[in-house]
Amino acid sequence: MHTDILIIGAGISGITLARKLTAAGRQCIVLDKGRGVGGRMSTRRRDDVRFDHGAQFITVRDQRVQKMFDDLITQGIVREWFRADDTPRYCGTQGMSRIVSALAEGCDVRTGIEAQSLLHDGTVWSVACANGNVFTATTVVSSAPVPQTIGLVDNGHVQLGGQVRTQLEAIVYERCIAALVTCTSPCDVRSISHPDVAYIGDNLDKGISPLPAYTIHATPEFSERMWDADRNEVARCLAQCVFGKDLVGVSDIDVHGWKFSRPITISSATCIHALEHPSLVLIGDAFGGPRVEGAIISALDAAELILGC
Repeated sequence: MHTDILIIGAGISGITLARKLTAAGRQCIVLDKGRGVGGRMSTRRRDDVRFDHGAQFITVRDQRVQKMFDDLITQGIVREWFRADDTPRYCGTQGMSRIVSALAEGCDVRTGIEAQSLLHDGTVWSVACANGNVFTATTVVSSAPVPQTIGLVDNGHVQLGGQVRTQLEAIVYERCIAALVTCTSPCDVRSISHPDVAYIGDNLDKGISPLPAYTIHATPEFSERMWDADRNEVARCLAQCVFGKDLVGVSDIDVHGWKFSRPITISSATCIHALEHPSLVLIGDAFGGPRVEGAIISALDAAELILGC
């Protein structure tokens, strides 16, 4: 199947770009290996419980991004959760993934399809997928974490310029293990602190879960140290950091590991035009900045780049 522009990754940056390009009349397809859109803006459902287990909220400074969120607030998809230092923290009224799915409406998004390699003949890209599908495109945009993008290029034996390759290989990510804890009654977690815990999200207080549900993000140091340990035991340990050794009131514990949680090193450019013939563009929070807004800014700047070519 051929398309003008193929976007790899249906997180906030990939979907923002697809929305801009589609609105401008460009033909584009978005591929994602997951079951749905959202990427690290992910909401997990277990029976009647909901967890935002990736990004917990969004702050906005860029006027273009603020316009996007003003529109989403008007539609009832986003609301202000709380303020810190007089800066609004926005969240999805039905979870963070709903923000991305709302932006994806009208775009050609295909989930459950994992890209495995990128190769080209000097004019057109071929993207081979795990299910046997092959997509061709004149432009490929990868919003995947940079190490995954490098893997796709290497699998297709595509050579990147030495300076570009060096810049990409310098980008390093933190890991994060998230424990998803369901309780029988609400708990006040605002004053709880522990050296192994980076953040505690209250999904009941946020308004996305009808039952008490807490997202516990481990620190990067703890996550790195415990990454290869039994994941269920690690989640139990994190829950004990917050709810005590006996886990009084805890009814269920789930777990998720974010291998590419947050970029530590950031590119100096908001997006990278890694190859020109055929065109390969890289976007995401490793370029626009290590926040949700940074990923959006990267996509907006990439849209200007692609539409201007």
